[in-house]
Amino acid sequence: MKTNRRHFVRLTGAAGTGLLICGLKSCTAPEFNMKFAGFTDGDMLTILDGSETGEGLVIPVKIEAPRGLKFSVNGIEAEYDNNIYTARVPLRDYSNKIEAIEKRTGKKESITLFKLKNYVNKYRFSLDDNIWFLKDINANAGKYKSIFENPYLGFLKQVNDTYGTKVHINIYYQCDGFDLSQMTDKYKPEWKDNAEWLRLSFHALQNNPDMPYLNAGYDQVKHDCELVKEQIKR
Repeated sequence: MKTNRRHFVRLTGAAGTGLLICGLKSCTAPEFNMKFAGFTDGDMLTILDGSETGEGLVIPVKIEAPRGLKFSVNGIEAEYDNNIYTARVPLRDYSNKIEAIEKRTGKKESITLFKLKNYVNKYRFSLDDNIWFLKDINANAGKYKSIFENPYLGFLKQVNDTYGTKVHINIYYQCDGFDLSQMTDKYKPEWKDNAEWLRLSFHALQNNPDMPYLNAGYDQVKHDCELVKEQIKR
């Protein structure tokens, strides 16, 4: 096949232009997806999630992405295995920004992880939707010598006596035929004596309707909270 000089120049010029364009970053940076695997933004981690060293709590940060990329996480090179890039990153502070960078394209993703101290083998025991045990104690104030004669609190005291469990009870202000302003203060010394493990705090005005503060403003929530707090202190 014969080609004249003008046609040859046109072809080679177009080819050269193509090579030039494909040498730019836009041609050498194909689109790809990357995401953190294993940890989620806001996760709170303990020594059970890594190992404590002189650098801090070292954890395996994993990025899910295709083969052939080069990642670093907080400046630490990540190793590839089966579509997962892993870098062992120390958490030095309570709040730690974790930033993964694909080094050739500059593409970045970041999350924040929190390191909790002195947390392992501890737990919080919290109970919601409470007021009826208080109604019972008040109704039996002439009979009960202790708040723990109420079966509900009596059981919780057994748990505390056996395991040292501290109990947090979130209470309503009112239920049918009773509100906290009616609660006897006869047992106030006993509440104080057990305050180290038995706590009361605000939950809501009442049990119904469900989700009462979904559309409530600050003033309404503050008002109901103060109602409950005032009676707890009394």
